[in-house]
Amino acid sequence: QRDAERDVLRRERVANQELKCEQERLARRVQEQNHSVSEAQHALKETARKARENNQAKQRAEEMCNDLQNELRLRDERIKRLENDWREELEGKVRELNSLSISREAAESRAKTRENEAAQLREECDKQRLKLTNQLNIIQQFKMQLDNIHTCTNSAYDRMQMLLRGADML
Repeated sequence: QRDAERDVLRRERVANQELKCEQERLARRVQEQNHSVSEAQHALKETARKARENNQAKQRAEEMCNDLQNELRLRDERIKRLENDWREELEGKVRELNSLSISREAAESRAKTRENEAAQLREECDKQRLKLTNQLNIIQQFKMQLDNIHTCTNSAYDRMQMLLRGADML
């Protein structure tokens, strides 16, 4: 009977040890899961922060794009006004020269100079317009890249949410 009692006690000790090992294993698993959830929450917060930053950068790019488009429009209007002013001035000078009976050659020479100046101004304005258009294209490309980043960030955010929901189910 003593042997039976010892055998029962030994089995209880073994069962208690196995139970304790299982409890420790489960405690480690819970701790690992908690750590994974903490990391996922941190990554989710970081993803949300980056998404906000990307949204702000996208908004700034859109504002810059609008500003450049407005500046381009204003420069085009200024070019047209200057061309009209110079054309009127040129016509006025030609009339003035003709009325004063100045030699036609001198009037044509001055008119040619004015035309050359107007052509140079038009060329300079065209260069400025091209430069602004190039800058606008660069900003629009940057905006498209930001849109892509925004899409990727949202996708990562959605995946992190799904991972967190999956971790919560465990």
